[in-house]
Amino acid sequence: LRKKYRQELIESTHTDSPPKYTPDDLFSRVWLVQKNGLVEESLPSVIADLQKRAIKVMGLTAAVGEKFGIIPSGADWRIEELRKFQISFAPAFPDQPVLTFPSLITKSYVPLFKGGILFSALAPKGAVLEGFLQAIQWKPEEVLFFDDRLPYLKSVEEAMVRMGIPFIGFYYRAVEQIPCRLDLDVATLQMRTLNEEGVWLSDEEA
Repeated sequence: LRKKYRQELIESTHTDSPPKYTPDDLFSRVWLVQKNGLVEESLPSVIADLQKRAIKVMGLTAAVGEKFGIIPSGADWRIEELRKFQISFAPAFPDQPVLTFPSLITKSYVPLFKGGILFSALAPKGAVLEGFLQAIQWKPEEVLFFDDRLPYLKSVEEAMVRMGIPFIGFYYRAVEQIPCRLDLDVATLQMRTLNEEGVWLSDEEA
């Protein structure tokens, strides 16, 4: 449903001259007010345990790391959100400066690495990870990758095959076990208000 509404919103902004808000403006506003949470409460301690064993644990997200709408830095925003849950991927490559990958640009966004997280900016995750490993000249013994979307898993798997790196992928579907009651009327009002007023209403407000 979100994909459907997002496409409708993007198409509607193209008909305005000039549009009141760009899609990035609108969706960045959603980012800023949405309430994030952990799918599994044990995740921070699992990550910390791996890090204590000198195993590199990093993030790989399709999100934008550059300026996104009204958010000055998507990377800084995401790093801070994770910090609230005692999660940091910085120990994986503590001395690695920010890297960008202009050859993998998508639309107007450039994939980048910061704070132990690769932001693919909707570029294929596998290509971005491959570019990162080549840039830092490191070939891990094995890559274990978790994602809730099969195309992303396939993308990373194909890249690791090209690089000759053993790969184990996990199609992570635990979020599907979390109860979620979707009210179509509420969702419609939320998207309409976002498009017309640039405000994202909570479910309760809607």
